[in-house]
Amino acid sequence: MDGPSQSHPLRRVVLCNSHARPPFPWTLDAVTRDLPGRIDHPCAEGVLDAVPGTGDVLIVGTGLTMADTVLQLLDQGHSGHIVAVSRRGLLPQGNCAYGEVPDPATE
Repeated sequence: MDGPSQSHPLRRVVLCNSHARPPFPWTLDAVTRDLPGRIDHPCAEGVLDAVPGTGDVLIVGTGLTMADTVLQLLDQGHSGHIVAVSRRGLLPQGNCAYGEVPDPATE
């Protein structure tokens, strides 16, 4: 998106905001606020059932909620395009680095 003056028609929008919902920082919030396909809480029970199986999905946010949302859509048989964009221009990051996992049987 190059600026607020451009129009980009969307069929579905999933906003992946984790924990407390911060105010959405883009003008995208105002543009999509009243769209019937906008989903603010993708983790709510049954909310993704309304996404058509062949519909295109734009997910704003590339963290763990995005990964959970994509997996749930795929588990439902979703075959449409799914595109995720970062709010901060970042690739998905791991939560932490793990070393070798100890074997509880030998401790």
